[in-house]
Amino acid sequence: MARFLYAIEDRLEDAVADQRLPRWMRQITRAASRTIGEMGDMISRHRGHA
Repeated sequence: MARFLYAIEDRLEDAVADQRLPRWMRQITRAASRTIGEMGDMISRHRGHA
């Protein structure tokens, strides 16, 4: 699951780098990417303690 979330995070980061998107859309995408990345980190840490 963490790997899946990291893949989504990568795709969102690519979208943020695309200057054709409006600024507001890049901001939303950047925030979503951070949130998804943090979820992946939490899952990875939890699995490490299991």
